[in-house]
Amino acid sequence: MRKFWPFAVLMVFLTPMLMGASCGKQVVRDGKTLTMEVKFFSQANLQQAELLKEWVAVGCTCDASKKFIGDSAKRCLSSAKKALVVEARIPWHSDMAMHNAGLKDERPPKVPPTVPDTGTLCPAPVVAPVVVPTPADTPAVVPATAITPKEG
Repeated sequence: MRKFWPFAVLMVFLTPMLMGASCGKQVVRDGKTLTMEVKFFSQANLQQAELLKEWVAVGCTCDASKKFIGDSAKRCLSSAKKALVVEARIPWHSDMAMHNAGLKDERPPKVPPTVPDTGTLCPAPVVAPVVVPTPADTPAVVPATAITPKEG
C-alpha cells in the first residue's frame, strides 16, 4: 500500500493538469491526404451499398406488403438496411468529417438525412402466371374403341 501511495497522488494531480493543457485548433494530417481518404472510403462504401442492393433485388422475396419473406428474410432485411443507411448518410458523414478537420467551412445540417424504408428495396412479388389450356393446346383424345388392330 505504501508503494502505491506516491503513484496515486501523482495521478490525482497530474491527470487534471494534462487534461487541461489541450492544444489549440490544428490539423494533424495533411489536408490533401485526408480529403483523398474520405473520398476513397465514401466511394468504396457507396459501391458496396450498390452491390448489396443488387443482391437484395436478385436473392430476396417480398410479399405484397413489402416485407421480406422466406428463409433469407433476416439476411435480406439486414442487407437492405445497411445499403439504405450507407446511401443516405455517407455523403453527410463525409462532409462532416471534412468540416471537423477544418477542410470545409460549411457545416452540414445537425440532423443527418433520414433513411428510406427497407420496403423500397423489395423486389416485386413474383406471381406465377396462370395458364389456361385452350382447345388447340390439348391433344385429341381418341376413344379406345375406335382403334382397330391391324391384320397381319
